[in-house]
Amino acid sequence: FDQRTSYQILSGGEFVSMIEDSLAVNGSVNSSRIIYVRATFPNVFNFSTQVVQINIVILKALSILISPSVGGKGNASVLQRIHCSTQFQASDIAVVAALTDGTARDVTSYSALSSSDTRIIAVATSRMIGLSPGYADVMCSFYGVKIRNTVYVSNSSLHA
Repeated sequence: FDQRTSYQILSGGEFVSMIEDSLAVNGSVNSSRIIYVRATFPNVFNFSTQVVQINIVILKALSILISPSVGGKGNASVLQRIHCSTQFQASDIAVVAALTDGTARDVTSYSALSSSDTRIIAVATSRMIGLSPGYADVMCSFYGVKIRNTVYVSNSSLHA
């Protein structure tokens, strides 16, 4: 917020409060809400006033989506050995937030992804790679919300 600006909550004040120069959502908000805020510039631009609509949405659910790797068949949470090599498949990972306004947002770039067992799967940015046979979890943390998906790395060949 610009310190030369004055803010006034016109409607929806029961859902938010002004703390210094920030809007804070009250903990009791559990669904989408709309608030209106008036911004004025006293002693700077006395003629300029702007009313802004702010949509408040709350995280309803978080999920990890695993895209099948190239040549993959069936369950995307299973990584198979590639032909007769010692290499395993890789898959892309996306973290999707379902919001209370009915929309979904890709929040992968705001999430921390990791593997429960780095001997079985490696997770880098938004991609996982099978390293050796076994089960491991792809774990995600998004602003304190934590979820996990189990992945199986199979020793069976992709074309067995």
